[in-house]
Amino acid sequence: MDWACSEFALHVRKACRAGGFHVDCDQTDRKMQKKVREAQLSQYNYILVVGEEEAKNGTVNVRTRDNHVHGMHSIAAFLAKLAEEKGERSLTSAFVSPEPEAPAADAPAAPQA
Repeated sequence: MDWACSEFALHVRKACRAGGFHVDCDQTDRKMQKKVREAQLSQYNYILVVGEEEAKNGTVNVRTRDNHVHGMHSIAAFLAKLAEEKGERSLTSAFVSPEPEAPAADAPAAPQA
């Protein structure tokens, strides 16, 4: 992790802690895939990936421990989503999109050819 990314990662950690969230920052010199895998095995709910692009844009790349990538979010948007999830005492991730609805049982069937 280069110096700019490292500084930005510490900035993200500080912002998350200021929001009342428990955060660790892995600044070791290992590959990103190894860091993500270790975070998944450690059962972290969210894994924030910070690289050169994220540092330049002021964003974080959000992943969940089940290896779903939820894309880039600004720090403020990410913290707002976490606060919402915490406020609702939700057991599911606020970043998971809802399941598509199944057609209603009383809906008319599509015509068959």
